[in-house]
Amino acid sequence: MANIEIDRIDGLRAEDVMHAQTSALAPQTTVAEARAYFAASSSRRLAVVAENGRYLAALTRADLGGDGDPDRRAVEVAGVRATVDPEAPAAVARDLAMATETRRVPVVAGDGRYLGIVSLNSGLEWFCGTG
Repeated sequence: MANIEIDRIDGLRAEDVMHAQTSALAPQTTVAEARAYFAASSSRRLAVVAENGRYLAALTRADLGGDGDPDRRAVEVAGVRATVDPEAPAAVARDLAMATETRRVPVVAGDGRYLGIVSLNSGLEWFCGTG
């Protein structure tokens, strides 16, 4: 199956275009550990922090800074990020992702459960993790 193209989403919801096979960092993850997480892969642009399946925050490389305390909990330095409901139209999820530097937006259910990420490829042609 091919990845879903960002302009072929009529009738689809955010949950239809999200990458569900993602991991989340634990709330006790330190800044140093989060930096190592990002360093392990150039495709990692957003790190979600969750506890017991509940969304807490999302981090970018920029949140972690270069000179901050490496032992500080990473969740404490997370910026404010938009999230999208799984039932939202896919176009809303796409537009939210496109409005971010990371081209990603966490999908969070109304009860706070972290479900996945809407992620656009670097060429802004299709949704990652949908093929």
